[in-house]
Amino acid sequence: MALAAVLVLALPPLISSNHSLLKFQPMINTMEGTRKEQNEKMMTISHALQGHAIFFLGASEVVWSGDEPHAIFNYFNQNLQVPVVAYGGVMVDSVIQYSLLSRFKQDLNNKTKLVLLLSPDSFFRPKVPPKIFEDNLPADVFAPLLNDRDVAPVVTHYLESTRGDKISHMSFSQMQIRGWNISDIKKEMSWQFGSFCDLVRDFYKDKIRLKKAQPELWPSSSAKFEAVDWENQRQQALDHNKERKITAATHWMTPEYFKARPKPFDWSSRPPAEEQIVAFKKMIKMLHDRHVQVIAIVDPMNPWAISHRERYKKADDIVKSTLKEYQVPYYDMYEMPYQNGWNKDYLHPTDLAWVDMDHFVYEQFK
Repeated sequence: MALAAVLVLALPPLISSNHSLLKFQPMINTMEGTRKEQNEKMMTISHALQGHAIFFLGASEVVWSGDEPHAIFNYFNQNLQVPVVAYGGVMVDSVIQYSLLSRFKQDLNNKTKLVLLLSPDSFFRPKVPPKIFEDNLPADVFAPLLNDRDVAPVVTHYLESTRGDKISHMSFSQMQIRGWNISDIKKEMSWQFGSFCDLVRDFYKDKIRLKKAQPELWPSSSAKFEAVDWENQRQQALDHNKERKITAATHWMTPEYFKARPKPFDWSSRPPAEEQIVAFKKMIKMLHDRHVQVIAIVDPMNPWAISHRERYKKADDIVKSTLKEYQVPYYDMYEMPYQNGWNKDYLHPTDLAWVDMDHFVYEQFK
């Protein structure tokens, strides 16, 4: 009887997760979550890429800019009423970006408006850390990639070259590549059970909640770009930086970061990682073949925070030559004269940098 009761209680959450509603999510920073949460994220990304929003794909610059008024997912959605869905989390590099876009390849078309934010340091990382791989390429994202002859070698190589004990849990589709191991099976079953429990818990918590949160409806994607006084927006961003005490005294970084790292650190002397360059080139070719309206932005790097900033030029040259080959408009903030106050640390953009990025995106898609 007890088992029957548990099964009866478990059925509604399972059925509900298979009938998720399309929700507008301005910012997504991981694909992890319960079955229902993953479905909602995938529906959001798919709908955006079909041309119903500007899709902004970056890395930690996205998730760490939630309090920046001019971050594209704040400014475009709230001030311009132009829908933007931004995706980005810590260490989301070219391998992750290429894999994620490949998962939604069938949604890419000539109506897709895509902005790639390219993080300088990501091109020097030879391998995606296991936790980052797991967060952004869970089973529902990963499994279909194995049937894609272009991206399959990229994700397969990652799994084959990563130590098994560094991966917290592998999906069964990933085990087909790594090989079957009783320890891996137990970890995956444990994770699946925990995720299922979370799904049931969230379902019934929502049922008993008196004041239910209303899902954010998808805004109209036909909104016209209104005229913007960009000098005024820039002044607002400068004032915002002043409020946060980002000044010459802190090497144009937040006081918190400057206190932790008052001296510039040495930028890596190793060359760009081949895996990252290969994934990046494949990604740009795929977008070109799908006739996607894609533009790119290269992050600025704070010369007050790092030594040997010029070492990134090797990667920047490869990025620019690839973008030029496929006629992708780009805004390279790395190679431009540095504007004091663009970064809150060595890399991540302040509101001032976001204004300049917003302006570029606005001019390309207006």
